[in-house]
Amino acid sequence: MSPSVLEFTVFDQNGEYQDIAENDLITKYILQRRGDGTMLDVSQGDYDNVENGTKRFRHSDSTWNSVLDGLK
Repeated sequence: MSPSVLEFTVFDQNGEYQDIAENDLITKYILQRRGDGTMLDVSQGDYDNVENGTKRFRHSDSTWNSVLDGLK
């Protein structure tokens, strides 16, 4: 069975950067059946090409760890 994919752009309205398309990040969820369960793969980027990319990456990294821990 093919994986299910959801991809969308995100922008933090409370961020310290311009609200322009070049500052949007792309978030992608991939759901794939694994045995009798489901694997979730989450990716987000491209931090190298957005304003305050390093700062945004560090903030997102800690946020995603908290979110994903809640799914276990």
